[in-house]
Amino acid sequence: MKLQIAPGSDGDWTFQRKVSPASLHLPAEPNFGDVDVTVYVRQVDRQIRLEIEAKSTITTECYRCGETFNYPVDAEMDLRVIRMPDPNRDSGDDDLKFIGLSQADIDIEQDLRDMLLLALPMRMVCCE
Repeated sequence: MKLQIAPGSDGDWTFQRKVSPASLHLPAEPNFGDVDVTVYVRQVDRQIRLEIEAKSTITTECYRCGETFNYPVDAEMDLRVIRMPDPNRDSGDDDLKFIGLSQADIDIEQDLRDMLLLALPMRMVCCE
């Protein structure tokens, strides 16, 4: 999933999209439903702050009883993006990305996939 944010257009925006599990390359098990993604964007000068929220429902089997049930998944992440003359370097921080000064698109597909998978418990049970 790519966001289009024009350089030099400071301000606040909200992007809302419904994304298919296949487009995020999520695993076949557990079975993810469509992912509702909301991204709150604040751009000031060369710095962009993305507050990402993703919600989905997975269908899986209970670890304890083996019955199929639906499990809601809610994930949140803050991501900082900095526009730089030389963006081809690694920040060493998973919550920080570099892009070119004139680049308008920001790819958050890998970040979405990671945050959804990390939001899953090790063992899913149908009741507390």
